Amino acid sequence: DDIVWRPLSEPADFCEGLGHIGFFEHALLAAQRPIAPRDSRVRRLERLVLPAIIEIALESGDVPLVAEVAAALVKHLHEHLQQGIGLILRATDPELGRDIAIKVIRERYRNDPTVEAHFLDEARLCSRLQHPGIVPVHEIGRTPDGRPYFTMKIIEGKTLARLLGDREAPGGTLGDLLPIFQRVCEAVAFAHARGIVHQDLKPGNILVGAFGETQVLDWGFASTVGRPGEAREDESDTAPRGEEGSDTASLVRGTAPYMAPEQARGEVERIDARTDTFALGAILCEILTGMPPYVGETRREILLKARKAWLDDGQARLAASGADPALVALAERCLAPDRRERPADARVIASEISDYLTSLDRRARALEVEAAEQRVREVHTRRAHRLVLALVITVG
Repeated sequence: DDIVWRPLSEPADFCEGLGHIGFFEHALLAAQRPIAPRDSRVRRLERLVLPAIIEIALESGDVPLVAEVAAALVKHLHEHLQQGIGLILRATDPELGRDIAIKVIRERYRNDPTVEAHFLDEARLCSRLQHPGIVPVHEIGRTPDGRPYFTMKIIEGKTLARLLGDREAPGGTLGDLLPIFQRVCEAVAFAHARGIVHQDLKPGNILVGAFGETQVLDWGFASTVGRPGEAREDESDTAPRGEEGSDTASLVRGTAPYMAPEQARGEVERIDARTDTFALGAILCEILTGMPPYVGETRREILLKARKAWLDDGQARLAASGADPALVALAERCLAPDRRERPADARVIASEISDYLTSLDRRARALEVEAAEQRVREVHTRRAHRLVLALVITVG
């Protein structure tokens, strides 16, 4: 009741609600940027929203402005409505006078108890992860029409996917990206220490603020597993493999280009922290080469590569990237098809990246000292030459 809220069910209500919760202000700002590619969910929202926007344009007479806002709104929806069973909205907490994010279950899942339980599990799980790199959950409630929702801190910034896409060349801005990657690993390590596996780590789920603050988003696929690194009964790589169309395939969750083989096969019982270390290796691979380890024309093709652990192309790109051998070796270890060969959890990766960045700082300082010493030597040499020249002139 303390939240400025309006149920959004019909297209007209949807458009009014967008204005009410502040989307149009952000749309006007976003209008200065190109429209991102749209997925099927955004196209469906276009069919709901754009007719109402056209009606507003005709009534106002300012068609160019409304068209600009409509285009920006579609882009904004694409960026903010990515989480599967939930719709993310912006609202205002009148008591504290602050903007908050509301994630509400979608209308089509209103009466699905399984989806609702999963949605609430996500909220409770996130509430346990009190870490600077994980968006905090404030409260859980229900909308006036009965749908569950939870509120979160509003996070402003750019996704890592966008930062990677804005680079002029693969491997560029490495000095800025590696500290971001380290902070991602630290946040995921915090979850791993509590037996929680994210299962959908990718650049699109990493948000970077204006001052480098880094947040790992979308814990909707997260689950609780055994203690990190805990041995399972079956550690071999010969467990039954799910194929497309099988019962196991229906258990596949995540994003195909970043999936570990056991995740792509739907082998739920084999998922643990090392599933996330594979995804972190895939992100590091994209930072170093410009592409994740698996690429293809369709999701089906990419998922097949992930199931079969066809990593030859990704490994070839890493080898040809010209990146520091230590970073390439770390990415390759994370991407090992056999999970026993991967780092045990994200803490190991965070530690290695930290050590690498520290070594870079040491090398940079050593070079600065060496350069300073060289300048001193050059000054002494010039003075010595002038002294010798003065003696020669005097004697002569």
